Amino acid sequence: MFGRIVLGLVSGILTVFVLTWLALHSFFSAHMDVVAVIILAIGLVVAGVVWRSSRKLAYRAVSESELQNGFDVHLSLNYLVMMFGFGIITFGTFGLFFWLASRRFPRRLDMQGITLRNGSYHSWISITLVTKLTKRINHVPVTTAWQLEFGNEKAEIVARSLREGASVMKFLSRTLGGDLT
Repeated sequence: MFGRIVLGLVSGILTVFVLTWLALHSFFSAHMDVVAVIILAIGLVVAGVVWRSSRKLAYRAVSESELQNGFDVHLSLNYLVMMFGFGIITFGTFGLFFWLASRRFPRRLDMQGITLRNGSYHSWISITLVTKLTKRINHVPVTTAWQLEFGNEKAEIVARSLREGASVMKFLSRTLGGDLT
């Protein structure tokens, strides 16, 4: 999976490089332009193949025994590609924002509590508030995330950004005793 991410990033960088090179050197030899177009086409094909295969690897279902014993939670492939892609395009600025936002996402869930990506652990007993975060899309409210508050620290559950997102929501519905789907 990591190899696919790297391959996608390399092909994206290659594509941007070739487009820039074409723009800056459009007045030079015709043979150079043909080579650049071939490299650009290869880069676009590789990026398309990586994107297509990443859709299949983006999400993972958790087994019933893992729901009982606890499981690790990973960032989805789409989130990682966006984080690294925007990080490259914006010289690290947006990548840093994505990384800082992911620090409030869960790393591990079990029957005793939740471990966040920033390393802090909170038991389910210490939860003080569960908030549903919604966004209006075409005048229809859509749930985008759930926010769990543990005193002064907050955890965000964004199912689309987690590889095991549906399983996380199922686990939280069981653990917290409500419908969070």
